[in-house]
Amino acid sequence: MIKAPKTPLLAIMVAMALFSANTLAINSGTDLNLSAKAKAGAMGGAAYTLPQEASAAVFGNPATLSQFKGINMNFAASYINIASLETETETAAGSSGRSKSAADHYILPDIGMTFELAPDLIMGTGLELDAGLGTDFRDDTTGTLGLPVVVELVSFNANVAAAYQASNEWSLGGSITIGFGLAQLGTAGSLLPTSSVHDIAFGGSLGATYQLREGVMLSATYKGKVGYDFKNILKNAGSVPSGFQDMTVEQPSEVVVGAAFQNMLMANLLLEADVIWKNWADAATYKDTFEDQTLLAFGGQYQMGPLSLRAGYSWAEEILRKTPGNTLGGLDLSNLLGPDAPSSQDVGRLAQMALLPVVWQHTLTAGVGYRLSESVDINTYMAYAFAEDTSTAYTSPALAGAVQKTTVDYELMLGIGIAVSIP
Repeated sequence: MIKAPKTPLLAIMVAMALFSANTLAINSGTDLNLSAKAKAGAMGGAAYTLPQEASAAVFGNPATLSQFKGINMNFAASYINIASLETETETAAGSSGRSKSAADHYILPDIGMTFELAPDLIMGTGLELDAGLGTDFRDDTTGTLGLPVVVELVSFNANVAAAYQASNEWSLGGSITIGFGLAQLGTAGSLLPTSSVHDIAFGGSLGATYQLREGVMLSATYKGKVGYDFKNILKNAGSVPSGFQDMTVEQPSEVVVGAAFQNMLMANLLLEADVIWKNWADAATYKDTFEDQTLLAFGGQYQMGPLSLRAGYSWAEEILRKTPGNTLGGLDLSNLLGPDAPSSQDVGRLAQMALLPVVWQHTLTAGVGYRLSESVDINTYMAYAFAEDTSTAYTSPALAGAVQKTTVDYELMLGIGIAVSIP
C-alpha cells in the first residue's frame, strides 16, 4: 500500500503513475491495421497484397480491389480479451502499490463490400473499428490507485475506395476515410472530472499492385493521418489558467510494401509478407511518447477443397521513446497538475507508462475457413500476443526514486465472419 502523499500534486502524479490503458490493437500501437478481420487476422494481418476478403481491400491497399470481381461482401466481429494488465509503483521509501484495469473486453465490427462497375473498375465501401484504447479504475477503491480514473478512445472508420486495373500487370487505387472518434479522459470524482467528447475526421490512402510474373504480386500503400480535435476534454485542477483544455489525437500515417506468392512452392498455397512503417513521431498526442515503428507481418493460406487453413506471425519494433516529451496533443500537463509539475521527461514517462504502455512485440495467429457453397464461406481466427513488461525510473523532486513497472499479460483475439461472393 502506498503511503498517502503529502501534496496534492504528488497525489495526482502517483495516481497517474498507477493507471494503465488497454490498447485494442495487439502490437501495432493503438491501430488495428488488418488484424481484426476474419481472414486477414488469421494470417497475421498480412493482406496488403493479395487480400482474401473485401474489407481487407477497402481498408488496406485500395488497389487490391481490382482482384474482387462481381459483388463481394463480408461481415465479421472480433472479441478482444486482455488477460491481465497491471502496473506497480515503488517509492524511494520502499512503499509500493498495484492496480489493475477493469476494461478488458471489447467487440470489434468489420464490414466490407465491393462492386464491379466495369471490367477494369471496382468500387468498395465498409465500416470498421480502426483504433482505440481504454482503462477503467472506477471500482478501484482500495487506495492503491488513489483516483477513479477513466480513459477511453475509440475510432470508427468508414471508407469509400476504388481501383482501376490499368494493365495486366498494374492496378492503382485510392480511398477516402471518414472517421468518427469518441474520447473520455479524467476521473469519476471531482478532482479531474471526466468529459465524454467526440469529433469527426477525414483521411485517405493510395495504393498500387504489380504482378511481376504468374503467381508473384508486389504492392505498395500509403495511408494518411486521421486526426481528431477533442474540445474541452479535461478541466484543470485548480491550476492557472483554469478551465477546460482541448486535445488533438492523430492516428499516424503509414507506408506498406508487400509481396505475395500464390501456387509457387506448392499448389493451393498462398504466402504473403508485408512491411509496415508507422509514422508515430509525426502524429499528435503519440509523438511525445512513441517513436516511429516498423512491423513485419507474415501469413499463409492452404486450401483443401472447401477447407482453408491459415496461419501467421507479426513482429513489432519497440515503440516507447527513450526521451519523451511533456505534452499530449496540446494538453498542457504542467497547467493541469499545478505550478510544481515535474520535469518534462518525467511527465512524458508518466504518459508512456500510464496512458500508452504498448509493449507487445510477438503475435501468433491461426484460423480456418469453410466454403458452405459456391458463393458463401464462414471463417474464424485466433490471435495471441505474448506477455511483455516495461519499467521506468523518475528523477523529479516530487517523484524522485520512484520506479514504475507495467506488466501486460497475453492478449487474445477471437473472430468469426461470413463472406459472400456473387460473380
